[in-house]
Amino acid sequence: MTTFVEVGLAIKDSLETVSTTLIPTHPIRRVDYGDVDRVTESIQVCIEPETKRTELRSIGRGVTRRFRVYVYIYFSFVTNPEYNRESCDRLAEAIETHLNESPTLGGLVINGMVTEVASGMARKDGMSVRAARITYEAESVDRLPL
Repeated sequence: MTTFVEVGLAIKDSLETVSTTLIPTHPIRRVDYGDVDRVTESIQVCIEPETKRTELRSIGRGVTRRFRVYVYIYFSFVTNPEYNRESCDRLAEAIETHLNESPTLGGLVINGMVTEVASGMARKDGMSVRAARITYEAESVDRLPL
């Protein structure tokens, strides 16, 4: 049975592996499991598991599990706001492409994909930073014990 934590950690591990190669001029400096109150790096990514739904799909206690995980990108360079916005959005697009290249997360799920990329700002520790939120959704199948 695939767990909520395994899906989040698989995404975290995957992003740590490519942190310097997605956009070489703007490497991801830190990847955290769970959102943070304070951004400590210029480019920081947080993996925040949001929901796990279990639905009965067949006789014999077969179930489909649906996972939703948010990937938050915080971009806090002190430069031109337009540059920060564009750079943050480019990184979000690169992460989306990367996550969609592995639809099974190494065999953890039967199908997964990015369903939304949202651009905006976040307030962390009293400071405004450019941000993006990626919604990743996946599903697996399993059988509950009889």
